[in-house]
Amino acid sequence: MRSSNVPYQDMLALVERHFSVLRQNSMRYYSIFTEKGLLDLFNSNVIVDLPPQFVPPLEHEDILAMLRQLRSDIAKDNICGLITRPTQLKLPDYLSISVSAQNKINIYPTNAFLFGTYCCNIHISDESLCRIFQDFVQSLPGSPMVYSKEDCLKLLDQLTLPF
Repeated sequence: MRSSNVPYQDMLALVERHFSVLRQNSMRYYSIFTEKGLLDLFNSNVIVDLPPQFVPPLEHEDILAMLRQLRSDIAKDNICGLITRPTQLKLPDYLSISVSAQNKINIYPTNAFLFGTYCCNIHISDESLCRIFQDFVQSLPGSPMVYSKEDCLKLLDQLTLPF
């Protein structure tokens, strides 16, 4: 955290609320990235979901450890990690999206969003919309819209192995 004047409890509550949806998810976890987003994280050490005025860039070793853990979880099929093919599936770099098993879609803008983080979160609970979106996400592995698991692992290797 950047200073002693930071409202730690408020910050912790904000982060907890943001990530609590993911912890409650009982379906197979799908994590979709853009190649640019991964490269930005690797190069900047900044987690774009957290307000930069409170959370400084992480140490590069911490980012490498996170990416290595992600790679390990993808290789073991603990997470279905997907990297979009930018010519096939364009996702805004400023969004974080989750779909829960409880039929809820949560969309959060990150720091890259023009108006800032958390300013206009969207929560959709319409069952038919949620099912369609969930079916779409589950159809991505093996589709031309994302890189293969092997290519995803190779990209993560390229980022983390030289170090």
